[in-house]
Amino acid sequence: MQRPALEAADCLQATSEVECEDMRKLGLNAPIAVIPHGVTIPAPQTASPNDSKTVLYLGRLHPEKGLSTLLYAWRDVEASLPDWSLRIVGPDPVGYRAQLKALSQQLQIQRVKYDAAVYGAENRQVLQEAALLVLPSPSENFGMVVGEALSCGTPVIATNGTPWAELKMRRAGWYCGTDASSIADALRSATSTHFKERQEMGERGREWMRMNYG
Repeated sequence: MQRPALEAADCLQATSEVECEDMRKLGLNAPIAVIPHGVTIPAPQTASPNDSKTVLYLGRLHPEKGLSTLLYAWRDVEASLPDWSLRIVGPDPVGYRAQLKALSQQLQIQRVKYDAAVYGAENRQVLQEAALLVLPSPSENFGMVVGEALSCGTPVIATNGTPWAELKMRRAGWYCGTDASSIADALRSATSTHFKERQEMGERGREWMRMNYG
């Protein structure tokens, strides 16, 4: 239904190089401007840094987001991370939360918490309070939550199904495969990173967002 409109366009906008490549694979020949989403940079925190031990997923609860894979990865690392917990926060438009909770029980995961969606200032607070954000999606054209987390000074674990390969180069997070084993390895690396180093990664991420996406 949308293809005639796309083919009639004089110019198309992509939010990432990955999305641009996907457009070309679809046979769309118009010029493409790669213009990423902008990210609001919140004011720096005035409170003392909190050595949180929470890994956060923040976003829509849906099978296409890789959440079941994240649970398998968390099952594999949970026993070795007794001080850490996983928090899954977001809207549940298709009733997927119940399936995820059932899978958590089946995998005998002990430290996972599910919370409803948050917005505005509360959304930023949740990001700022987390030690790490994880985006396990097998495919994303942008992944807005990555930019939002980095703008809050929170390091990120993202899969190579997202267009955030610069995380590694910028030393602001971890970039891994989309399978449970790769995500588990990234979780082990991230949670074993000293609090001070994670703080510095967050600061680099925040500056990256300010310079390139603010």
